[in-house]
Amino acid sequence: VQSGAVYLASRTGMPLVPVGFDFNECWRAGSWDKMALPRPFRRAVCVIGRPMIVPDGLDRDGVEEYRQNVQAEMDRVQKRAEELAAAATIDKCLKPLTRIRGADNEKE
Repeated sequence: VQSGAVYLASRTGMPLVPVGFDFNECWRAGSWDKMALPRPFRRAVCVIGRPMIVPDGLDRDGVEEYRQNVQAEMDRVQKRAEELAAAATIDKCLKPLTRIRGADNEKE
């Protein structure tokens, strides 16, 4: 996480939301960001953490402290997404996204 994101969150009052995303099988690019391309018909997992409010008026040291906190939370949710994708299971508390068609709630 870059310190600029934390600085802007501090100045605007907008929360930072940590997100982790992974696939149970994918191709990885050899680039610096190791971009993932999911294989057809494989499971994708997205884990969204709690929004993090950054206090207003932080100095450089305060921004760096919160940057480290946000990075730690980003790492945590990414690790959880990777664990769920590797296991190819979903916790009982999570529900797969589905689209609902028509008033009779018939699933597509």
